[in-house]
Amino acid sequence: STLQHLLPVWIPNGKYMNVPYQRMNGEAGAFQVNAELGSIAGGSEAEPELKLETLNRGRGRVGTNARSFRAVKVAIGALLFALVLSATVVSKLTLISMTSRLGSALVADVVVPGTAVSLYWQLLFVIMVPQCVTFVRTMLRGVCGKRTSTFPWPTYRALAVGIVSSIFEVIAMTCLVFLVLTHLPKISAIFTMNGIFMVQAVLDLRRVKCCDLLHGRGIVRGLNAVLENKVSRIAGIVLQLFPILAVAVYIGVITRDVMLPVTLPLCLLVISAVWSTGCQRLGTKASTRTHPEASAHNWSSDSTRLRSRYKSNFLNSAIRIILYPFVSYIIFRYALTHNRIDPWCLHESCSIADVFTWSGKDMGLFFAQILGSFLGYIFAWVSCCMGLHRWGLAIPLFLCTPVSVAICVGVMHHDTFGLFQENLVEVNRIVTSTVFLLWLGQMLVVGFSIWKEKNVILAKDSSMFVSPHYDGVLLEQQILLNRKVEDVKKKQIKKENKTVFVCSTMYREDSDEMEQMLSSIHNLASYYSEEKEKNKTCDNFESHIFFDGGVNGDSLTHFALQLVSLLETSLGVDVRVCQRFKTPYGYRLSWLVENVMPFSIHLKDNTKIKNKKRWSQVMYMNYVLNYRIPASNNTTHMTGNNTFILTTDADIQFTAESAVVLLDMLDSDPQVGAVCARTHPQGSGLLYWYQVFDYAIGHWFQKAAEHILGCVLCCPGCFSAFRCCALSSVLETYSTEVSNSKATEFLIKDMGEDRWLCTLLVEKGWRLEYCAVSENHTHCPEDFDTFFKQRRRWIPSTVANLSLLITQASEITRGNDTVSILFVLFQSVLVFSTAISPATVILVIASGFASAYKVSDSSVIAIIVLLLLLSIAYGLFCIYGKPQQQLDVAKLASFILVIFMGVVFAGNLKNMIYDAAFLIQDCSLSETCAKNGTFIFPLTPSTMYLTLFTLLFIVAGLVHFNEFSCLIHGVWYFLALPSGYLLLLIYSVANLDDRSWGTREASAGGQEGGVGSFRKYVDSYFNNIVGFWNKNKTPDVIEKKTPDQSPGSTIQSGIAPIVASHPIVDDAVRCQYETLVNEREFKLSDQVRQWLADVECPPEYADMFERHGYFKLSFIAGMTAEDLEFIGIQSRGYVLRLEKAARDLPLYSELDCDEINNVGIWLQCLELQAYWRLFEAAGYKTRADLENLKGLAEEDLQRMGIHMRAHLGRLKQGINRIYYLHNSQFKLHQDVVQWLKTNDCIQYAQHFEREGYFNSRFIAGLKSKDFEAIGITERGLRLRLEREAKSLPAFVIQKGIPLDVRTWLESLEMQGYQELFATAGYKHKGDLESLKGLKADDLKKLGILKKAHLQRLMEGIDRLTYPTEGENKVHETKTILQGVTFDDEDAAESAFWETALAVGQPLRPIEASFKSDAELKVALKTLRNATLAVLLLINIMWIVLLYTLQFPELVKYNLPSKAFESLFLAVYALIILVQFGAMIAHRGVTLVHYLARVESTS
Repeated sequence: STLQHLLPVWIPNGKYMNVPYQRMNGEAGAFQVNAELGSIAGGSEAEPELKLETLNRGRGRVGTNARSFRAVKVAIGALLFALVLSATVVSKLTLISMTSRLGSALVADVVVPGTAVSLYWQLLFVIMVPQCVTFVRTMLRGVCGKRTSTFPWPTYRALAVGIVSSIFEVIAMTCLVFLVLTHLPKISAIFTMNGIFMVQAVLDLRRVKCCDLLHGRGIVRGLNAVLENKVSRIAGIVLQLFPILAVAVYIGVITRDVMLPVTLPLCLLVISAVWSTGCQRLGTKASTRTHPEASAHNWSSDSTRLRSRYKSNFLNSAIRIILYPFVSYIIFRYALTHNRIDPWCLHESCSIADVFTWSGKDMGLFFAQILGSFLGYIFAWVSCCMGLHRWGLAIPLFLCTPVSVAICVGVMHHDTFGLFQENLVEVNRIVTSTVFLLWLGQMLVVGFSIWKEKNVILAKDSSMFVSPHYDGVLLEQQILLNRKVEDVKKKQIKKENKTVFVCSTMYREDSDEMEQMLSSIHNLASYYSEEKEKNKTCDNFESHIFFDGGVNGDSLTHFALQLVSLLETSLGVDVRVCQRFKTPYGYRLSWLVENVMPFSIHLKDNTKIKNKKRWSQVMYMNYVLNYRIPASNNTTHMTGNNTFILTTDADIQFTAESAVVLLDMLDSDPQVGAVCARTHPQGSGLLYWYQVFDYAIGHWFQKAAEHILGCVLCCPGCFSAFRCCALSSVLETYSTEVSNSKATEFLIKDMGEDRWLCTLLVEKGWRLEYCAVSENHTHCPEDFDTFFKQRRRWIPSTVANLSLLITQASEITRGNDTVSILFVLFQSVLVFSTAISPATVILVIASGFASAYKVSDSSVIAIIVLLLLLSIAYGLFCIYGKPQQQLDVAKLASFILVIFMGVVFAGNLKNMIYDAAFLIQDCSLSETCAKNGTFIFPLTPSTMYLTLFTLLFIVAGLVHFNEFSCLIHGVWYFLALPSGYLLLLIYSVANLDDRSWGTREASAGGQEGGVGSFRKYVDSYFNNIVGFWNKNKTPDVIEKKTPDQSPGSTIQSGIAPIVASHPIVDDAVRCQYETLVNEREFKLSDQVRQWLADVECPPEYADMFERHGYFKLSFIAGMTAEDLEFIGIQSRGYVLRLEKAARDLPLYSELDCDEINNVGIWLQCLELQAYWRLFEAAGYKTRADLENLKGLAEEDLQRMGIHMRAHLGRLKQGINRIYYLHNSQFKLHQDVVQWLKTNDCIQYAQHFEREGYFNSRFIAGLKSKDFEAIGITERGLRLRLEREAKSLPAFVIQKGIPLDVRTWLESLEMQGYQELFATAGYKHKGDLESLKGLKADDLKKLGILKKAHLQRLMEGIDRLTYPTEGENKVHETKTILQGVTFDDEDAAESAFWETALAVGQPLRPIEASFKSDAELKVALKTLRNATLAVLLLINIMWIVLLYTLQFPELVKYNLPSKAFESLFLAVYALIILVQFGAMIAHRGVTLVHYLARVESTS
């Protein structure tokens, strides 16, 4: 959460292309594809149609065509050229103006002490300001808070070289400014400033070796290059040395003065030496004893030297700052003015005020020089970052001298303002032409190298310039010498190809989400293919998908088949041309996309490897770091520093440009361990709109602030790039299990795996960055329940990781140079703001009501107390209520609170209107108050605060102009503040003990949710209340209905009664028998009477149950409302209560008796043995007569004298049960017998047969509780059978409409029930529609009681629907893969996975029985209770504190009486302004990166 969230702030067209599939016969990465597309099923070679969902929203913003690229490139280059040239020319001309005016002021006849001293101080400041900038910059960048291990100190030798060179530089630069430039004419002075390249030319000449002859080119071309290099360097030396000596001799002859001729070449020679790359490298050599961690980060010796340059330049700049005033004083007083003027001890006629009271011209020239030097350096740096070094550095710096000379010549006779004055020495045109050669020498020495040198996009200053400083006197010369030019060998290392592994995790995504991600992979493959055609040594890309639960035993799951079925349309690959490997963790399927990019799907078997996202991440990290990188050959040469992992979610959408720009930032700095991108949500509806604004401000302010102020703390796994050597440093810790006794570990590790990974990287010293140029889109929750469940994971894990960062602040700040104490303090304020967000929301609502309705303070306090009590009540309800009921209450409360926020909006708007009206009258009031000596503040704090926030958000939207529309959704965000920061926080904390993922999980069968479940929940309580009030009333007995009139008859509408053809019992026998059984056998049992008493029913209901045959609880179990109404219970409340109680009773199961040999045993199994004589009289006795019972209908039983509703239903079930009592089709198959023998449980064979598990496909996937229901009591045996059942092939029921009921039953392996269904009237295809309405209870009434059969039939009924196109494709894919043979697995890879899955390794799954879940549950509940208590205490104390610290006497000044609240708001506003400033700075970095990518893409 960010601070600004908590306060009252108003805050695709698809393209279809026919791409023919190409034959693949090549090599890529670590595997080979060699397959032919032959004729399939008698057809010709297939050319699948490639359907690419290009989704215009996901296209990169970096240009659209070559013409626009070229236009933008020219515009940017022209702008940078103009800026750099203007800045450097201004810097040079203003300096020459100062020196020429100082020289004229020191003419012997007209000495002006005040003017000379003022110009002295101006020139001294010009020299020292860049040194001060360098001192502050190096102190912040490499000294303050920086570890010596990563920013080492220089060696003693380097320190000595730096001190000596600094001393000589100070002397030489001071002499150049005060002795040389003040005496030379302006044109000669400008040319003379180019004479500092002599030493650099000599060093470059020595570096050219004969070994360069054979480096990547022919001997003739190499010889030409070397000659060209040597000739240019020799010519440069001559052109640098000859003009300087010639001018010095000429000046000495004319002036007959030794000082200037000697000073001129010596100054230029000393500056040339100390600014040469050789001297600077000697002065920045790092001490090997102070950077032991450099090897851990894979930093080269050059990188370490570059890091030591900060401390070296810090010391050197400090020395120069100290020396410049003293040296300049000595030279100015004794060498320049010959002790006539003391710049530090002024004359009586010239005061200190006169010296520093500069005229407008002097002030303008001074600041123009300072700003010109600084901006010239900055714009040159920006040009190099963008890759436009030729436009923004080489050309303008080379043209700076001739342009400056041209301007001087142009204004020579028109110097209206007196900016330039002639100097002491007159030089003729020959000398001017001679010093012009210095500029040509500069071009020859550094021109070719500067023109050809390139650097990576967004390169750091250390890789572009040798030293982190600039000079205000010799600006362009210092930049040219300081520009880092790599030799050939280092360039080869720098341009080493990168390898990028695109690793995606997948679980239960929809087909649209999968297709979106696959289309993004195809875009990346197309980019890779194009780059491969342009440059055979381009970066390498591979794509890997790690699928949780993708395979079960030897069968691919539905979601895995769904993914594979999309490959043809999304990636353009043929599923048949697939490499299929059986691996220790499951399966691996591999293809080659666009014939260049390897693409693999790793299907995980959860019985062989750990599931869930974190372990999939650990899996691909191990695969890349511990197998692919060590196994790389000389062609790929993968290392931890040039190999990267691009992590994506399975529903992500991105472009190739977005992936590449992430690598730019990783290339720019080896200390960067990970980079994240700008994520946009996808979806529709109010919740989507809410998240659009939430994501926007989270990235605009929070991510940008973290990037600028310190380090990004979370690079989400949805789309981020990681450096492999960074991941290698934390992989061991990241692979650890959660301690059962530490609840915070569970929140950190398993609920927030992405943030914890980033926390580990920060602890190890890596910097994490945010790249706004890279964009991606991901699906966001669109329904309330999913959104709350998602944030229920995010909020606790975020706070837990931030708390970890805060508690370990001292260690992290010592170990990470980008994290400071101030940054940790900033994060602490964010955590505190999250904790007090409920109190903030309550206060916002209360103040809104006070503003809208002008209620009294007591009423406001009452509103606060009421909202606080309701919040506490919701927290208690979340603890004790069911999960779905918590969400239902949150929905209702959110709706009410939205109305409250509407009142808040109206109240704040009302206040703002009043303040605006008061501000209009402010002038007259101010005059009156001034007369009275009082002061009235014109605006209230709330109005100022809201105005400030509104302006900040508008400006933020403007600088994100392509995302400005996100601000529109701030309306919904404001209205939903209570839901997001009150209810959601309470819900998240109260459910800390909920360990479920919450999203993309299989829903529990039969679980009802949403408003319907909440309505039933309320109705049940209401009906119970109604029933309680009707408890003592005598219920109205409805008229007894005949069985034919029964609305709840046991005969289903689809079952046609059979006309009786059996003998009927004599009426006298029947009547006598009815009396007998009613009096003796069917009296109400004590259990039923006790059950009715427990349900609190009237005594009269007992007679109703007895009269209709419900004499035992087994007959009452499963009674419906219709059955209860039929027996005479009319009260709606009692009907619902009894129905619920009957549903909780165990169903009668003894009906499934396989040892039935005659009708008597059959009746005994039905608990109706009292009817034996009646059936015997009707001729039903023996085993053979059981078959005759199958034709009896309900009418036949009534003619026999059986009229009780319960008995009729039970007998009908028993008759239906006869259909499969001795059916051989349901006997135990041999595969089950063999499986039971293998697992030493053959003694339970009858139990399996009794429950209907007659073949192994019924056993597949059974859990321990299922085996317990079968009758297996031994816990160890149940767990063993559960493990073995997971490896059995699962039975998958395909969607579809079969020909008839018989075909449908055969597809379910339930053909033994064909006669039963036919008897019930289900025979033909038209009857399949009637099956859709059957429930499990209906099947039981038909006589189907075996648990396995009921489950199979219900699944079959659910699958009776027309399949979609995607489901048909999944079925076809399954058929195709069954025909794909397994390839020979790589022995080395197989051995690697076997080692990774060995006992004791992190990826090896842990049996559930070995986990101490009970201990973790207790720890989570304890943490939940403690957190809720602390949260409640903090918010109550915060509210009390704000309402206690009040000062009413401030009201008369129209100042806020709540001083503490105003102070807090001021601090709040300050932090928001800091975030805003960081956001503006980050937009500058983003603009540079964006423009650099435009140039690079073009």
